[in-house]
Amino acid sequence: MLAIALLLGGFSIYGQFSKGVSFFPQVEPNFMQVQVRARDNFSVFERDALVRAIEVRIIGYGEITSICARSMMVSSQGKEETIGTLLLELPPWDTQRTTTEIGEDLCNLSLISQAFCWA
Repeated sequence: MLAIALLLGGFSIYGQFSKGVSFFPQVEPNFMQVQVRARDNFSVFERDALVRAIEVRIIGYGEITSICARSMMVSSQGKEETIGTLLLELPPWDTQRTTTEIGEDLCNLSLISQAFCWA
């Protein structure tokens, strides 16, 4: 009888005073992706030069751990085509600012157009 009372008492005390368990905590992502788009017919070398220029600009930014840049030759149906992507590795989520703030700072760089920045 005492065991049952302790068991039920334990559950009721846990229910009243416990903070509970968070199954899906709010954490920041470790990576960001930048897509480089252009509206003109560029050669492979010109595409690569544009992607490298943006990569060099982002490398100077202090909160990026590493960058993996890739220029590509993909035909598109629309007015714009993606000429390259940059995968940015961020520091651990508990030591960095929010990803939204970092994305806004990257959009303020002069080589990245405000029209295509989504934070």
